[in-house]
Amino acid sequence: METILFKVEKVLRNIRARRCEMNLTQYDMADKLSMSQHGYGKIENGFSQLSIERFMAIAEALDTPFTHFIDV
Repeated sequence: METILFKVEKVLRNIRARRCEMNLTQYDMADKLSMSQHGYGKIENGFSQLSIERFMAIAEALDTPFTHFIDV
């Protein structure tokens, strides 16, 4: 059985993969989300909590339905 932590790590890996597919840097994402690159990097690398609101904003910035990151 997958733990919650494992599922979050999986979602973050899927976000990173999609960002890379779109040839976007962490700096690009931070700019789209009106935050610092350091702050965005901490989220993507699992060192800062990913809120539902931020998750939805990331999905929107990547022009991808949020379900893509959960289902993949």
